Amino acid sequence: MSCPVGWELRLRCAHPNELFSGVGTNLPRQHRTVLLSTDRRFLGFMPPTLALLLCSGFVVSLLRLERKQNPNVSHALWIPTLWMMSCACKPLASWFSAGQMTEDYGAVEAGSPWDRTFLICLLLAGILILKKRNLDWRSFRRDNTWLLVIYAYALVSIVWSEFPFVSLKRYIRFGGTLLMALVVLSEREPLRAFESVLRRSAFTLVPFSLLLIKYYPHLGVMFGRWSGQRMWVGVASQKNGLGILCFVSAFFLFWRIRFGSPRDHVVFI
Repeated sequence: MSCPVGWELRLRCAHPNELFSGVGTNLPRQHRTVLLSTDRRFLGFMPPTLALLLCSGFVVSLLRLERKQNPNVSHALWIPTLWMMSCACKPLASWFSAGQMTEDYGAVEAGSPWDRTFLICLLLAGILILKKRNLDWRSFRRDNTWLLVIYAYALVSIVWSEFPFVSLKRYIRFGGTLLMALVVLSEREPLRAFESVLRRSAFTLVPFSLLLIKYYPHLGVMFGRWSGQRMWVGVASQKNGLGILCFVSAFFLFWRIRFGSPRDHVVFI
């Protein structure tokens, strides 16, 4: 049975696991050729490995330049930076999955050992950093009473949750965000440290998102679970996450260019 080529493309999008394989379909051979050539045009002319090397070198050069502009921040600031990147990126287990990605809400609730191990290591590192810096916990409790009330309410709300174990895991991650914020605030220059965390995240995640969308579509492109619609996600777990990442990064970088000192502009040009 033959159909217009446009219909064949929509039918292929409904089966994302076979989008780049070219096998396992009942479509006529002439339509398979059209589909495979469309995939090649989507990937571009540069080999993906070469694009990955160039993008990695570009990101490393940006991070080195950022380090020169902020020599007073400590190396411990990479802990909250990795924490922020993990919050903006898709789960670690999805990077090693085979086939094209689709929306899977059940995987978000289940989690993975990779993510739990990674987050636990970051939490332990954050605790050790704060222990060495001798943070004044009494002053913190006195100055952030209402923040602690919100955290206490979130902890109590686990009691009436339909998924208490999932809620507990999310609460631990919620508490880890506060821990990472204390690591940033305990730096010698907290404002510069916070800017450095945002800048490093933007310099890393945005270029790699473009790389994944263009040259690694099985990681940077997602298909709707029911509609089969193609969505650009980059390093994020879904398209809204990529939109938030781009918005926050662009807002911060343009704000620093507009109101920052002239020596800071070198990082963004």
